[in-house]
Amino acid sequence: MEINLISANQLRFLYFGLLIVTVQTYPGIPNVPEFLELPEIIGLTTEKEFDILILTQQWPQTICSTFESAKPCKLPPDNRWTIHGLWPTKLHTKEPAFCDNGAKFNHAAIASIEKELNEKWPSLNNKKSSRDFWTHEWKKHGTCSTMLKPVNTQENYFRKTLQLRDKFYVKSILDKLKILPGKSYPVKKIVDGINQALGKRCVVSLVCNSAKKLSYLSEIQICFDKSFNLIDCQGSIQYPKKCPRTHDIIYPDSPPAVYLDGLDEIEQSTNY
Repeated sequence: MEINLISANQLRFLYFGLLIVTVQTYPGIPNVPEFLELPEIIGLTTEKEFDILILTQQWPQTICSTFESAKPCKLPPDNRWTIHGLWPTKLHTKEPAFCDNGAKFNHAAIASIEKELNEKWPSLNNKKSSRDFWTHEWKKHGTCSTMLKPVNTQENYFRKTLQLRDKFYVKSILDKLKILPGKSYPVKKIVDGINQALGKRCVVSLVCNSAKKLSYLSEIQICFDKSFNLIDCQGSIQYPKKCPRTHDIIYPDSPPAVYLDGLDEIEQSTNY
């Protein structure tokens, strides 16, 4: 079993008090929710070198309980999973990011697919418009993928992400597995079920309320090579010390009444 520790101070900087529990692909790579923007000045590389691409889809009902404001969330009209992003990633790092600081986001370039983006890739945060969200994802991640023809322009990046979402839509996978909102499941059932459906290993992320010892399904990541073939996400689990390892994971059908917070050092394990 491989164990690594991420300091609380490191996570505090990234999450500002959020506790992120991740069935994680790469040791030491935290998942940052779409509503938290890392500054461009924290030392992330501007090199475009990367190994894989990660498609991340998020469960709005859980994400909504990570916002602190009184009316924080814009829930989709149905129980759909939404896109967080498509992230070029160098193995064992959280890079690259913000590969072209001079890049300008051109809203006209995605005008023909904006309706579809609003449906499948909306901002869930009332404090951020969907256009703001898309701008952030393009500048942070899209500018790092332009060496690949299928995603070499702003329009291509968003079109390809939509295509991948449609082909590997998390809700459809979970529905077929009879993993439904409003119930709780062992983490192994979720991870193994998705892995079997894909034929490759995925990443399942959770958020946790440490005081109440409750864990909630938050995001699912699917990995691709540079030809957009499915590949294994080399799975391990991040266990915050104060969160339960044996309790089932809640797949909520509405935003949890508890605020999902807390912070602690995380142990990473290849077992689940």
